[in-house]
Amino acid sequence: MTLERIIVTALGGNQIAKSKTDMLPQQYAVTRETAEVLADIISEKPDHGYVITHGNGPQVGAEMDMAALAASSNPPFNYQQALHAAGAKTQGLIGHMILNPLNNLLEASNIGQRATALVTEVVVDFDDPGFQLPTKPVGTEHTWDEIEQIFHATAKRPNKPQKDVWEVDTPLGPLTFKEYEVDRYRQVVASPIPRDIREFGSITDLLEAGKIPIAVGGGGIPVYKDPSGAYIPKEAVIDKDRASALLVKMLSDKYQSTPIDFVILTATDKVYLDWKSEEEKGDGIQRMGIAAAKEYLEGPHFDEGSMKPKIQAAIYAIENGDADRVIITTPDKLQSALVGDAGTTIKKECATVFYR
Repeated sequence: MTLERIIVTALGGNQIAKSKTDMLPQQYAVTRETAEVLADIISEKPDHGYVITHGNGPQVGAEMDMAALAASSNPPFNYQQALHAAGAKTQGLIGHMILNPLNNLLEASNIGQRATALVTEVVVDFDDPGFQLPTKPVGTEHTWDEIEQIFHATAKRPNKPQKDVWEVDTPLGPLTFKEYEVDRYRQVVASPIPRDIREFGSITDLLEAGKIPIAVGGGGIPVYKDPSGAYIPKEAVIDKDRASALLVKMLSDKYQSTPIDFVILTATDKVYLDWKSEEEKGDGIQRMGIAAAKEYLEGPHFDEGSMKPKIQAAIYAIENGDADRVIITTPDKLQSALVGDAGTTIKKECATVFYR
């Protein structure tokens, strides 16, 4: 199958579970809304290739919360959970949540394309510095009282290399939390740089067969290669935008004559400079080049746990993956963003334009 263009779409985990009170029915409903948008786009451009990736930060956090509650219950019950296992589990669940409504919609349209979810391992370096400096937020916000109740925390100490980060003693061992606002904490975990995608061949096989792979979920299950050549799971959560940008690069290397769009779907409709709150969003960017994106990264314009890694991933995808463009927006604005009427478009060379 000849692909006119490839669109890699990264769906944020916070766009599946928007709050810690969202149960599975709410998450399915939100995911179906996104599937409807994607199905419309696929129907309009069936000659394009599509790959869907997704985050899982809230879902992994919920798994770890349940493990903490199990360990501290009276009597305790066995619900042991490791980060890599939580990543694998949520890949399957979220993959199903995306493919079920998407395939129903595609089959109703008689397009002939069908989504398939792949459990995906992503290779990291065993000694990546990210293992020593946890930065990736997982789960939802907690007050300190909630941390004491859920995790049976007994003490907290400042993590001196990082501002507003605390080491917390729990029955599960030491955990790390970042205080984003006064008495508003999120657990942060190691987030190494992705180096390779083990299932890349399966992703391209599906693309060339006219299928839609859902892959690299939650950034992929982190694994490292041991001296014997075996791949071993490692405790971490890879940033899904950075892993998706690596996928863009690998696709670009394989399909050198095919333009690739990288779409990042998130909770904000566009990139804002100096976002503070819904009421104080700062200036919205309609389009910019990577030179401006790098300049803004140098300043205090983007939050470490939300927009900053998305801009970093956009730069990587364009500089290393030769992406034609990166679009950052919300699912409901995606169709307009693809024609430049909404969201933020980042290109290799482009004058900066703000929304007015």
